[in-house]
Amino acid sequence: MPEEVGHNPETARVAAPKGIFPARVDERGRLKLPAAFKAYLEQLGEKDLFVTSFDGRIARIYTPGVWESNEKHLTAPGENRERRKRIYLKSMAFGENSRLDDQGRVLVNTDLRRAMNVENQPVRLMNYDGVIQFWSEAVHAEMMADADQLTSTDLQSEEELGLK
Repeated sequence: MPEEVGHNPETARVAAPKGIFPARVDERGRLKLPAAFKAYLEQLGEKDLFVTSFDGRIARIYTPGVWESNEKHLTAPGENRERRKRIYLKSMAFGENSRLDDQGRVLVNTDLRRAMNVENQPVRLMNYDGVIQFWSEAVHAEMMADADQLTSTDLQSEEELGLK
């Protein structure tokens, strides 16, 4: 069954793209989404987006409803409020509203693309838990090196917990 995403509970189930896709941030700071991601957002009925990062290494593209849910979480009173406030501050420093254009491009905040070192550079994209994430080739190499540490014992443990 496709993963349900989007900000509206009435939103039809839409299958998110699977895999890690190559893309590029152009000289004007626009991320050109692969066709599968453009189609995905169009099926969700989303053109207005929020592009940000919590760490300056991995950027996140949010639909309005998902970002609003994050804002409620990050600004709510209660335990760990100072930590959540720091996360919110970082997301605002790197964040910017953007709009998916007809060619499937999304503008990335200048400070964010400089921190990520992706100006006029290739990047990798992946949908994770209803959020489109992208990162530089250098971060991709680090992530893959970390993934290479996966052992047969790790896989066996996950299979025992339900991985098929």
